[in-house]
Amino acid sequence: MPGGYFSRIFSYFFRISGEEVRLMLWDTAGQEEFDAITKAYYRGAQACVVAFSTTDRASFEAVRKWKKKVEDECGSIPMVLVQNKIDLMHEAEVSP
Repeated sequence: MPGGYFSRIFSYFFRISGEEVRLMLWDTAGQEEFDAITKAYYRGAQACVVAFSTTDRASFEAVRKWKKKVEDECGSIPMVLVQNKIDLMHEAEVSP
């Protein structure tokens, strides 16, 4: 995909109270071409982080869509909403 965006995956393993925990963070920039891939990976998730950009109104407006996609696949699980790029508030299209 020359000149395009590539999905980035961050995977961490650690122990909490003697139990192994796997934390995976997917950065797909909300691009639809990664939808089929991400659906397979968030299946079975026990929690979710949905992020949107301060400087991208469309990413904020897509939050409900992503929340629904996760709920459709995983049911009602804990979710956290994160606003990123808060260092660029002078370019904000979304404000707290």
